[in-house]
Amino acid sequence: MPPPAVHSHPHRHPEVLRGHLRIHGDDAVKRQALIGAAKHLRLLLEEISELLSVRGTDACKEVRSDLRPRVVLAWPKQRACTAELPFFVVTYTYLGERLNKIAFRARR
Repeated sequence: MPPPAVHSHPHRHPEVLRGHLRIHGDDAVKRQALIGAAKHLRLLLEEISELLSVRGTDACKEVRSDLRPRVVLAWPKQRACTAELPFFVVTYTYLGERLNKIAFRARR
């Protein structure tokens, strides 16, 4: 039986163990953390792709200096969204209950 193929992109082809568990390398974990952080900041897919394309190069310094002001501007908005979340949950729970009651009465 020939040995398994070696892939040049370890983040795309992690080692598969028994039980379908996967082992990802440090680079893949860091890459995924970067993607997650960029998504959390609501960056566009094009912007995330740009970040990934320059990751590990000297251009990272340029991107970092360009991204820092965006993070600073996004932070208050994210905090405000977090602060509004409990009100949002209570409001939509109440509305859901009211709609259920209306639908129940309509079925009678």
